[in-house]
Amino acid sequence: MKNKSSQDKKKNPSSNKKTSEEKHKSVKGNNEKHVASSCMNVHASSSSPIDKTYSKIQDLENTDKLLIQSPKFDVDAFQRWYKFYLNENNKDALQSMRIYIMKDTQKAMMENGYYFTSKQVKMALRNSEKEIFEKQLRMNKVYLYEEQDRVVGETINGDTTVSTSLTTSASSSSLSTLLNASSNQITSITVVKEDCISALIKLHEKGLNPCILNMASRNKGGGGYETGQPSQEETLFRVSNYIHSLLDPNDIYSKYALNVMDKPSSSVSHNHSHVNTFMGPKEFYPLSDFQVIYSPNVQLFRNGEDKFYEYLENGPLDISIIAAAAYIRPGTFTDKKTNQLRMTSKFEEGTKQKIRIILHAALDNGHDSIVLSAFGCGAYRCPSGHTAELFHQVIHQEFPNRFKEIVFAILDNDYTVKSSSESQKKQAESSSNGNSSSSSNYESFKKVFC
Repeated sequence: MKNKSSQDKKKNPSSNKKTSEEKHKSVKGNNEKHVASSCMNVHASSSSPIDKTYSKIQDLENTDKLLIQSPKFDVDAFQRWYKFYLNENNKDALQSMRIYIMKDTQKAMMENGYYFTSKQVKMALRNSEKEIFEKQLRMNKVYLYEEQDRVVGETINGDTTVSTSLTTSASSSSLSTLLNASSNQITSITVVKEDCISALIKLHEKGLNPCILNMASRNKGGGGYETGQPSQEETLFRVSNYIHSLLDPNDIYSKYALNVMDKPSSSVSHNHSHVNTFMGPKEFYPLSDFQVIYSPNVQLFRNGEDKFYEYLENGPLDISIIAAAAYIRPGTFTDKKTNQLRMTSKFEEGTKQKIRIILHAALDNGHDSIVLSAFGCGAYRCPSGHTAELFHQVIHQEFPNRFKEIVFAILDNDYTVKSSSESQKKQAESSSNGNSSSSSNYESFKKVFC
């Protein structure tokens, strides 16, 4: 019995006690995760009902049970069990915890608000169907190009500008001003090992007007958000009301669009590009190779997974998101000189065009900063080193100093580790001497930009 009790304490984070010394201890080395799972923000002397439910979270019925047991999200309990399952490398349990977060997010939207952990004041969320239509659905823009279209066009007096035929009539003037801005502005480009949500919030706190790239599923808005997948698009769905913009689950668009007198001809260029402001989410998918969806006024109200999905203390933040899909398993080869895995010319040029459209959409809507990431370098298996080079080329050669800040926020997860491993294996098989080098996505982008 003694051994069993000792084993239970090791396995059950609700039995872990925290000392004041542990609270302020900086943990390093191989024991970091173990100590982190023991050093919690809440004293847990015995298994509470919530702890018992978390201990069986892989049973999906318990994700609903938690909503009843904890009507106000308990970030400390979530953090305690998240760290525990992370330390145990229990991917199924972590997946179930993300499903619980998505359900809690949907609950907050249904109840028109949420409570921050330490406050009893309810933070209001957008709830009126008409307001959701006016603020989000009606404001979506679909940018659609062909591969041969020039997104960055003519040169006037030595300055690069976007051809007016490639912009909406309403915004071409402001875009031209942005692109012809004085070179006194030097773009700050950083690569951080950080959740994209944290990076975006920091730019807002600096007083900038950022947007964020959603590395989107080609076929469905939100990808695997309902099944707890760890990818970036799914995270965006878990922390905001982005679901209204891309999926419109309550079919709000069809209820209000017929009463809107706007005509697409007033804001759409019919030359080489097509910027459509009169399209509903049911028409978005599947995304074409050179299509992006710009969605403003999305309400962000939770932190990312790195901060355990805690609700934002000061209420929701309106953010803008650009959804674009990378190539899925593009054609690749190993460069014999550098031993680097690269995309074939077709996918190289196509990826550069995708990057141009993303940056163009950001500038076209007045954003002075953007959060990017390792576009397509996870589950889609785009080679990270080559992708980083393509971003570098497009930013420096075609959009020099057009943004105040560009942040590449990159966290390597199971998808990226597996992708890196596959790339390394492919390089080794192709290499004449059997030697190859493989870096994480973060390391690849850091090497190119820093």
